[in-house]
Amino acid sequence: MRVHHIVSNYSMFMGGAERVVRSLHAGLRNRKIESYVLGLMQQIDPDVDGAQSLGLKSPYDLRAFYGIHRYIAKNVRPADIVHVQLFPPLFYVSLLNLLGQCRGQLVCTENSTSNRRRGTLIGRLLDTITYSGYEQVVAISEGVEQELLNWRPELKGKTRVILNGTSLYFERVIQREPKKRLKVLSIGNLRPAKNYDNALKAMALLDGVDFEYQIAGKGACLDGLARLSRELGLESKVRFLGYVETIPELLASADIFLMPSRWEGFGLAAVDAMNASLPLVVSDVPGLREVVKGDSPCAILVDPESPESIAGGLQRLLVSSELRLRLGENAFKQAQKFSVDQMVEAYIDLYGEFI
Repeated sequence: MRVHHIVSNYSMFMGGAERVVRSLHAGLRNRKIESYVLGLMQQIDPDVDGAQSLGLKSPYDLRAFYGIHRYIAKNVRPADIVHVQLFPPLFYVSLLNLLGQCRGQLVCTENSTSNRRRGTLIGRLLDTITYSGYEQVVAISEGVEQELLNWRPELKGKTRVILNGTSLYFERVIQREPKKRLKVLSIGNLRPAKNYDNALKAMALLDGVDFEYQIAGKGACLDGLARLSRELGLESKVRFLGYVETIPELLASADIFLMPSRWEGFGLAAVDAMNASLPLVVSDVPGLREVVKGDSPCAILVDPESPESIAGGLQRLLVSSELRLRLGENAFKQAQKFSVDQMVEAYIDLYGEFI
């Protein structure tokens, strides 16, 4: 079995899909399966065995299309698996297939419940091409699958769900010492979908509690969020940490995890937080709702468009150490469902169906 992963970027600094590609690639190679990665964009990580990059500044550079064409012509055999993630690589590979220029068995992964193409005429045309070339479309959650089928009902029968997996940092529940000032933590790129503007507005509504809100991540929204924080009088309570490499230490030092996303296909950051025994306040949206839903509650679900709802969820946890402890212990158990090994084995089973 030979598998070729094609993705815009495979940097660990970019986001959940990129992390999954790296984990899946490593998991396959650890099982002595030939696995290769082609990234379109210039990489800022150290070299990854079996991976190469076209070195482009943007995946929308037309050279990306020709670079994929050259890679497939040179490296892919008819029996190989070509596994594609994210747009526009999804579009490029499908178009090559429609033009008769793509070898291999084509599989793609859908990572989000929402994107800018959905609901538009040009988006419908693009996605007709995007998904038509694939023999199997994998959704990373039931919420992602349902939203995709709502948009492209003709894909019914071609989709399946394989939950994302991540390396679980902690082997046992973390016992946190009581402290006066509690730390609320969010991790994720600073972009509109992550909804940090409403999170900051919620912080300004909290009453009678001492807290610090830390946001780990970088992105285009930083200046606007910093300005909003000042306008709300939160300078002494909000810290923008930028990119943080020591995620386990950051999680272990926190008391509450907040994920206020406007939409979320899955939410690997939520799994990381659950594994760190953190109680969560998360948006009640498809995908993310599914990740935190277990036999015992580990999260408070809130309306991402309502700062009052977000503040209400946070207030409940900030004033109750007993609730934080109970939800945190439940969260640790829930995280065990999302190991890398389970994800890798599920993809191996899928690939095996094409051989």
